[in-house]
Amino acid sequence: MHFLLSCLLGLGITAAALLSVQNAAAVSIKLLIWQSVPLPFGMMLVLAVSVGLFLVALLRPAGQATASSNADLNLDDFDSEEWQR
Repeated sequence: MHFLLSCLLGLGITAAALLSVQNAAAVSIKLLIWQSVPLPFGMMLVLAVSVGLFLVALLRPAGQATASSNADLNLDDFDSEEWQR
C-alpha cells in the first residue's frame, strides 16, 4: 500500500514539474478588483497546493472531532423496543 501511494505521489510531482516547465510564462490571479503580482506558473501552482494543504490541515481536526463523537454512540445500549416505536 505504501509503495502504491509513493508511486502516485511521485507521478503527481512529476506531472506538476512538467506542467510548470512547459508553462513558464508569468500569470496573475484576478479576483473582483484585486489582482496579484505576476508570478511564474510553477510558483502559482506551488502556492495553490500549499494553501490547499494548509486549509485541509486546519479543517481536519474539526472533522475528526465530529466523527469521534458519533463513534462514542453504542447501539447496544438501546433496547429493541425503543426502535420499534
